[in-house]
Amino acid sequence: MFRIDVAADMGTRHLVKLGAKGAQLGSSVAFWDAHARIEQHLRDSGVPSVVLRPSTYATNLLAGAETIRAMGRLFAPAADAKIAMIDPRDVAAVAAVVLTRGWARGTYVHHHRR
Repeated sequence: MFRIDVAADMGTRHLVKLGAKGAQLGSSVAFWDAHARIEQHLRDSGVPSVVLRPSTYATNLLAGAETIRAMGRLFAPAADAKIAMIDPRDVAAVAAVVLTRGWARGTYVHHHRR
């Protein structure tokens, strides 16, 4: 049984799901497909919910710290793409506001600002 089902059975008034930017049913990226399936199950459960889809966490850069220090560059399979970074603490702060003050149901995706 999904924990979403348990929450629904317990009468949970509101859920926040941490999703992933790029989540899409049938995606060839298993991670995105899995997130999309869970989001669909959440919508089908009827529990009022908000899905937060942050982009790349800025803290992920720490994994490349040694390479950056040694070579002065960050290597990533992103070509010339602009990547929006976000601090996980900011995502947590948004989740806290949603859970304590409410928010319009839906999916909120973090995008790169131009």
